[in-house]
Amino acid sequence: MIVPKQVAIRLDLLNDNEKYEQKPAFSHDRRASGSIRFEPEILNRNGFRFIAKASFETGKIDSNNPRELPPQDQITPFFGTGAAGTSQATYNGWQLWDNQTGRIGSGAGRPTAYAMLAP
Repeated sequence: MIVPKQVAIRLDLLNDNEKYEQKPAFSHDRRASGSIRFEPEILNRNGFRFIAKASFETGKIDSNNPRELPPQDQITPFFGTGAAGTSQATYNGWQLWDNQTGRIGSGAGRPTAYAMLAP
């Protein structure tokens, strides 16, 4: 209190500069608030009471917050089995292509010239 029982001032300041392990994540929070109350004795007479109050608040936040969720994996369930997976069969395109007839899917059952050359 500046003048006892007449003038009071309050001031609150915050400067929070938080950094994270993820680059370039950060959060810089700046805030200020204050109030003043004025109750002069000279105007508080004969049952009258005079009170003047004022207050303010201001703030600014600059941030690039870190990711809270990890990246989602949509590939693994495709190859899974059971309720979570679709039990999709996978094929090697070179095994399915028949280089003798040029038709897709007809070369899987018989060896081709490429298969015979392999050690």
